[in-house]
Amino acid sequence: MTTMTSRSRTSRSRTSRTGRAVAALDEDPARRIEGPDAFRGWMQDLSDRTVDALAGVHFDIPAEIREFADRGAQIDEGALVGLDIGEALALHHLRFEVRLRDIAAEDRERRPDAPATEDRSQLQDYIAPVPLIARSCSASGTKFHDLDADGVRDAGEPGLPGFRIWADYDHDGVRDAGEPVGEEIDASSTSTSKTSVSEMFIERTRTALSELMSRRLDDVRLAVMMLDGIELKGRCCVVALGIDTDGVKHPLGLWDGSTENATVATTLLANLVERGLDVEQGVLVVLDGAKALSRAVRDTFGGFALIQRCQVHKGRNIIERLDPSLHAGVKKVLRQAWDSPTAEQAERVLKNLARRLDHDAPGVSASILEGLDEMLTVIRLGLPDQLRRSLGCTNAIESLMAVLRQVCRNVKRWRDARMALRWTGTAMLEAEKSFRRLKAHKQLPILRAALLRHQQALLADQPIASKNLAA
Repeated sequence: MTTMTSRSRTSRSRTSRTGRAVAALDEDPARRIEGPDAFRGWMQDLSDRTVDALAGVHFDIPAEIREFADRGAQIDEGALVGLDIGEALALHHLRFEVRLRDIAAEDRERRPDAPATEDRSQLQDYIAPVPLIARSCSASGTKFHDLDADGVRDAGEPGLPGFRIWADYDHDGVRDAGEPVGEEIDASSTSTSKTSVSEMFIERTRTALSELMSRRLDDVRLAVMMLDGIELKGRCCVVALGIDTDGVKHPLGLWDGSTENATVATTLLANLVERGLDVEQGVLVVLDGAKALSRAVRDTFGGFALIQRCQVHKGRNIIERLDPSLHAGVKKVLRQAWDSPTAEQAERVLKNLARRLDHDAPGVSASILEGLDEMLTVIRLGLPDQLRRSLGCTNAIESLMAVLRQVCRNVKRWRDARMALRWTGTAMLEAEKSFRRLKAHKQLPILRAALLRHQQALLADQPIASKNLAA
């Protein structure tokens, strides 16, 4: 009960304050309007100030419809007396529309051959510059920065993007069918809708993909190529990264397929050759161990390419299939093999490991021996330790793949192969901006010399013509 009494007192107090405020305003001569002439003057002043604030800044309002005077409406001036502000503004609205009809009639007198404009929908030629005044209106014009505050849009004063002006007939704040937009707005406005942003992104990513896949590779003196695949929710893109003789990394290209298969990889490699990639001086191709990729490299490049399987992937695959109690010992043996001074010694260490595991983990034992020659290529070439560590694994392309996954992480549905290619190509070009030279780039001449020796030995045994390269 106490609370209700308190609320009642508060309500009466607010009502009392409002009444006193109204009484004070009524007693102020400066705030009283008596008679239709005074009311018309007040409305004209309000209209003038409103038009001055809008004209040239938000809309272009012609002089013919800036005047408030009621020339066409035959309404008793006494009707203004006693109206509240809403009723008065409604009356002003009516008079405004009648004035528009007068302007149309005057125009017909000047242009007797012009089409009739009695129909409300045909009045838009006269009322288009003024939005949201009458139902018969449409809107045109541009919001702009009035830099010199002169109320006129001059050259160099930019429009404000993201604004659309229309006749909101039902006052719901949403442009519905039949609510017109000025042609000038449609032609010059800059939209920021989701659809526009999406279309802009599609166009830019399409341009990025075209740029990547049309690059000529004639001037790239390749020493190393790395291949890997990235899964994109049901799609797979095979990506090629090149490292030239100066240690500079180049995104070479990509190809899309359902899986990381030999056909997709072969198509990608053939595309690189078509764009001018020269591997006749030999190239070291580093893979993650996928047999399909190895087959594609041999089919496309033949003897010009030496394959190095990633030692990190091989070690990880072995360790994951072993009992945890064996992890430490096997890791130590694998490190000993990778650091061996000769390929023969490394092979002996790995075969001994496979023999020891043959009883406890026969599947792992077979995995160690699978692709053994390709595991030891960097050792067989006699490369320095630092260069071995850089080229004995796919870390360089894994860094690229990390950027691809980061860029594509929010894509929920891959609509088609073209979308996967656009996103992946754009991400590759984005990653290229942060590429750094290979850490052991100063030792790459040693690799170059080793590859030349290999090619010379190969040619001495069996000449290989460039026609063996895939077209």
